[in-house]
Amino acid sequence: MIRPILRGMTRSVLSSLLLTCLLIGASIAFSTTAEARSGHSNGSGHSNGGGHSNECHHGGGNGGHPAPTPTDPDAPADTNGRFVTIPVPPDPRIVDYVDACGVTLAIKGGDVFKLKERITYTRYGCLDEIKGGYTTDISTSDGRTINELDNSGPYQYKILNDGTDVLTARGPSFIYAYPEEEAAFDAAGLPHAFYFTQGEFVIAHDAEGNGTYVKGPRHYTDVCTLMDRLAV
Repeated sequence: MIRPILRGMTRSVLSSLLLTCLLIGASIAFSTTAEARSGHSNGSGHSNGGGHSNECHHGGGNGGHPAPTPTDPDAPADTNGRFVTIPVPPDPRIVDYVDACGVTLAIKGGDVFKLKERITYTRYGCLDEIKGGYTTDISTSDGRTINELDNSGPYQYKILNDGTDVLTARGPSFIYAYPEEEAAFDAAGLPHAFYFTQGEFVIAHDAEGNGTYVKGPRHYTDVCTLMDRLAV
């Protein structure tokens, strides 16, 4: 959830986007060096923030880890209420791989990477917010491709001290489910990979990373249906 984007963005799940408390950057791929939980990373997968490693979480779904505190040696600094620019990673393109649509989707960062992040620590945990401009490329092994999909969000990733987390992705966003989130997507009647331009998607995770659907957009596009049309 930008799993990913920003997941984007370690896989825990965050992965798309996102992201990064929202993005999972390096392995989710939205990510190979950073992650986000929505897709993701992400939190479900979202692919925003590929390569970003300054997230205030321990990986998509958070895996039962409590939120970090400002005194943790590896914790990112509180940005004092300001959005700061996320440096463009050396290779922002590789973000994540996810099984959906009967195939493996390769999710990569596109040509646009202009993201800013605000990290806030509270008595309850850590809040990571990401906004700006970000595009995503989605492809299959047989050559079907969706290029330069606007996946800018914004995204918000909240990790609580008890190890639970909540990912909120606003349109435009590309969202996909990790295995531990598929039941939540199915219960909500959502495809395992979808795109929306308006509204918001919210998913919560327990300390084990299992997803619970909270809210979704009224209108969305099934990415698997788009891929099927490209195969014709």
